[in-house]
Amino acid sequence: MYGRMNEEGWTHEHRHGRMGNREWGMFGGLRNLVLDVLSEKAMRGSEIMDETFSRSMGRWRPSPGTIYPLLSQLEKEGFVKKLDDGRYELTQSGKEELSIRRSIMQGFSPFSRPKTVNDMLSEIESYMNYFTDLGEEMSAYKGKLTEFVNKLNSIISKTK
Repeated sequence: MYGRMNEEGWTHEHRHGRMGNREWGMFGGLRNLVLDVLSEKAMRGSEIMDETFSRSMGRWRPSPGTIYPLLSQLEKEGFVKKLDDGRYELTQSGKEELSIRRSIMQGFSPFSRPKTVNDMLSEIESYMNYFTDLGEEMSAYKGKLTEFVNKLNSIISKTK
């Protein structure tokens, strides 16, 4: 059984195994993103929505009806606390949860970081594919892309 309804809403049953109660259904991308954003600094819900919009390159902004219930749930779980000024910050428990999530999701999320030159080249290739998909939207960035091409050509010319 993956979950059940109770007087507080939908809950997920505890499941044993490597991920414990962090089964994929409980491992939502927005939850991870909010914990990650709050690890950098305390923020209001509206700032978290803005940061999500920025990190998604303007593709998605969660609604207040998504962010504030999530923050409330994270607060109830003891991962964040609401400060007197309305900002939310990670608790020690939240920092530990984020560390566990980063460890589990290594290589499968924004938490992963390239560790080798091959990893970096692979990531660059992924971004190039993304830029190709954007097509005409990239015309606004032609100057910056030309800069990158010139830098890459300089690197290539220095290799033997």
